[in-house]
Amino acid sequence: MTLALSIPLFCRRFAVRWWVAGAVFIVSAGRNEAVPPREEYEFSAVTLTSVKVADPQGKDYTSEAHEMTAGLLARTPLIAAPFYLGVGLRAENYYFPGGVPALGRLQDYAAVVTVEYYAGDENVAALTLRPGWYFGVHTTAAAWDVPVDLTTGLAITRNLDGVLGFSNARFYHHALPIFGFVWKMPPRLRFEAVYPEPGIVFIIDPKTTLRIGGELTGAGFLADFGGRRTAVEYASYRIGVEFSGEWRRGIDFAVGAGYEAERSFDFFRSEGRLQGHGAAYLRFRLLLSR
Repeated sequence: MTLALSIPLFCRRFAVRWWVAGAVFIVSAGRNEAVPPREEYEFSAVTLTSVKVADPQGKDYTSEAHEMTAGLLARTPLIAAPFYLGVGLRAENYYFPGGVPALGRLQDYAAVVTVEYYAGDENVAALTLRPGWYFGVHTTAAAWDVPVDLTTGLAITRNLDGVLGFSNARFYHHALPIFGFVWKMPPRLRFEAVYPEPGIVFIIDPKTTLRIGGELTGAGFLADFGGRRTAVEYASYRIGVEFSGEWRRGIDFAVGAGYEAERSFDFFRSEGRLQGHGAAYLRFRLLLSR
């Protein structure tokens, strides 16, 4: 939903903050001679401590959580520059050992097709489709889905930008609206009053940032639960701090830690919602580009 970098190419379900941190910040800055990377490769891993997750009847389950994401994207300019076409692949896995019965794993394997608009090397707007399979332990043709993400930055004044967009898919309970404002206080601060991921960014230098704020991640799946297949939307809302920087040219990294304010499994077509909170988390992300 994923740092003063442009939006990650593999665009997880709720990676809104990557837009806020990179794209919107540059909306009013104008174009420059820089161009976006032609290839990007991403790997990220998150581990969370266990929490009690309760169902609507009050029954508790102990739920751990571990996440892994990997992806690649190749980008080529379209005829009407500065528009670019991106094509790639993404794999995402959520593990819940010792947790909810018959819901130990949620995973997706998808293609990525995106049309992006750039100001220099910064992503300002994009329409992204992620056709693929979103399932639990066993996949079927019925687990096919095509999540859609549309987000754009809107220049308002020299130091104030707007954010507008949405994310939606077949296995989401509701479409996710994305809206808000970003107020820049040069040269070191940026306030992100954006739903659903507000934050404060401290710009240490042009390639290094420290962010404090919220992050919403998750996805929708067709999973096996209660002896049958049913749609489930997994969501995790986290509040924490993240340090990001460039190790060397073409190699960016981010390390984050904090508190999980809510973890939920929304079986909106049948069993209702399982909810818990209180886990600590640690995340690492690596992005290679050229």
